Amino acid sequence: MPNSYLLTDKAQRATMEWIEAIGDALDLRDDLTADRAFANLIAGRAAFLNSASYNNGTAGNVCAFSNEHGSAAAGMAAYVATFGQPRVADPLAWLIPLNEAAVASLMDAYRRRGTFREASELRARVPVALRTLEAA
Repeated sequence: MPNSYLLTDKAQRATMEWIEAIGDALDLRDDLTADRAFANLIAGRAAFLNSASYNNGTAGNVCAFSNEHGSAAAGMAAYVATFGQPRVADPLAWLIPLNEAAVASLMDAYRRRGTFREASELRARVPVALRTLEAA
């Protein structure tokens, strides 16, 4: 998982291709989410994709808010403030952390919701063949 602050143009292209490869592997077609995740990766902030279909409003909005705020917990708080409590048991289940900042952020968000996830479990949400930027 990349954790970059300043990337060369070549590294930026590779990072975007890596995000697109994960999206292709999970059959995701959400360029806005990919662009936000890319911007967060470049800035060294928590970056997420989501594994739900385009029609899953909860997943898409939790992911969008999490990328916007650079935190899964802040993303959940923004979702609740905007839409109320989600009607699904685990609204964080669709988030795919793309860097270590996102893994830590997602672990914190689960803790705040009174549950627990191992970092290895969260990292495993990225398809095995694409776990590192170099694999893309």
